[in-house]
Amino acid sequence: MCEVRGATMYCKADDANFCKTCDETIHSMPIIRDHKRTTVEDINWYIKGAEAWLKEVYDDLKDKPPRNARAKHLVALPLVGTGKGGASSSSGGMVLALLPVLYKAANIYNYDIAIVSIKRYSFAAIQLERNRFCAKHKLWDGILDENLTKEATRLAQLAKKGKLVLFVGSGVSAGAGMPTWKELLEYLAIASGIDDKELELLKTMNVLDSASVIEIRLGSKKLGQIIAEHLIVTHFSLSCALLAGLPVSQVVTTNYNRMFELASESLGLDVAILPYAPAGNCNRWILKMHGCTSHPEDIVLTREHYMRYATRRSALSGIVQSLLITSHMLFVGFSLNDDNFHRIADEVRRSLKRSNDGVLSASGLNFNTSKFGTQLQLRNNPVTALLWKEDFHMVPMVEEDVDHKIAARKMEIFLDHLLSLATTTKAFLLKPQFDVLLTSNQTKLRNSLLQMMKELPAEAKEAPEFTSVISMFKRLGWDQYEGNEDKN
Repeated sequence: MCEVRGATMYCKADDANFCKTCDETIHSMPIIRDHKRTTVEDINWYIKGAEAWLKEVYDDLKDKPPRNARAKHLVALPLVGTGKGGASSSSGGMVLALLPVLYKAANIYNYDIAIVSIKRYSFAAIQLERNRFCAKHKLWDGILDENLTKEATRLAQLAKKGKLVLFVGSGVSAGAGMPTWKELLEYLAIASGIDDKELELLKTMNVLDSASVIEIRLGSKKLGQIIAEHLIVTHFSLSCALLAGLPVSQVVTTNYNRMFELASESLGLDVAILPYAPAGNCNRWILKMHGCTSHPEDIVLTREHYMRYATRRSALSGIVQSLLITSHMLFVGFSLNDDNFHRIADEVRRSLKRSNDGVLSASGLNFNTSKFGTQLQLRNNPVTALLWKEDFHMVPMVEEDVDHKIAARKMEIFLDHLLSLATTTKAFLLKPQFDVLLTSNQTKLRNSLLQMMKELPAEAKEAPEFTSVISMFKRLGWDQYEGNEDKN
């Protein structure tokens, strides 16, 4: 690194900044001539702006409590300058320069930071370099214990193989301020005109019976409408965003709100909502077991609704049963105490009739040794673990006596690590703005692919199979065929 003149170039291979003269002198040597470098003059301007902004955010938040009962404030920013900010061509260099700044700021200011991107190739590039950065500095050590690290790796492998499906409960929405079931019932009770004395009596009843009383007061039609109006979402929680980013195409939820749909659509996915739309041509379908705010007449809340569920919605139950048999189901924000789910799980158990020889599912899982799924718990619950030990892996984030806020943050960290391990897209490989992030082997592959496409005869492009080749190139970030626009 030059100690006389200001740096103008950054070399990843050397992990050093160089002035223009030193860069030209050193990288004129044949052995290192091909080192990828990126301009740092402009990048430094953006980085200094990000540092100043992070400090200003801290000054603004330091005397305020975190929103939505979080353990720490959550601060989000994009890959600065790489959209319309003028630094798009230096996106890879921006990733390299920004990550250390963000980790340092998180330690100094004691808040959580998220980099957000709606572009898959930027997201993939950030995850790639972040994994390298964390491994180099051992940043995951001490944050997640050995068991949680092992569980995240196991689930990531299932996701990458296409064997993981999600079951999303109300806990995933809590980080965005959505009410729990009990909080929703209290809101509905007050809306129905129930006085304080009756409200206390309701709290002593089973939640399904409480809901029935409220429905009698309001009427079934008005009950659904009030729920739909109360659960309108305009943003989503961090946990919801992390789960939506997983390479999973099938999702089940008992949530009425559209938060997971919003998170999925923000990624550019075509989402079908079952049972309201066919799932034929979509990237992901979401099965709404208990109805949706977009169809308030279908909301399942009272005991009567639950008793009639098997008759009215047998097809939906059948889909969940099929997923339990053919895939590995990851439960997040769901307590496994839902009556409908108990019925579905019991039918799966009975239909499999686990024999001494073992029963193989379509996914190749032996049901004598394998479980239907995994439940992520905020805190260790030995009673629940005992009840479901034959069916599910129980993965608690913390022990029983740890504060709820701390446990919820540990869940976010676990999901963050899971997503970092499960990210499969390589949409940055053919994007020249990320060349500086590529290894030597990746660079050789990139150059070979582009050379192949350049030298491909016109006749070869007339072959029907060429469309598959183009699809592969687009998945790797190529956008130069017949004016194809960069929309990913």
